[in-house]
Amino acid sequence: MAQRSRGVWWNTARGLFYPTMWISGRHRFVGRENLPAQGPALVVANHISYIDPIYTSVFVDSVGRLPRFLAKDAVFRLPVIGKLASELGQIPVRRGSAEAVDSLEAAGRTLDDGHLLVIYPEGTITRDP
Repeated sequence: MAQRSRGVWWNTARGLFYPTMWISGRHRFVGRENLPAQGPALVVANHISYIDPIYTSVFVDSVGRLPRFLAKDAVFRLPVIGKLASELGQIPVRRGSAEAVDSLEAAGRTLDDGHLLVIYPEGTITRDP
């Protein structure tokens, strides 16, 4: 990951994410001590709300790490969020296509490169938390 992305783009995302989280309601982060300060890590979380990636990003940022997400490719077509996702090295998942496996290969490379990867095993918002 280029330092430029870490600086400009992550600070832009933080400028959007932190206020959104504070405005959206109460929060309590539990388990930060389980996230390593460096090296590869996998965060697996339930996805029950559209705001989950914001909370998860802030949680990971609170220990000084930049999260990388597996995200459906539609996210990358959103005007502002898509640009941030691309610049911050998020991984598009082209569900239901032959290219879907590419996202798993990219996820493996992300971990091999020592980054923190976030996945939502459901692959989308679940209605059964």
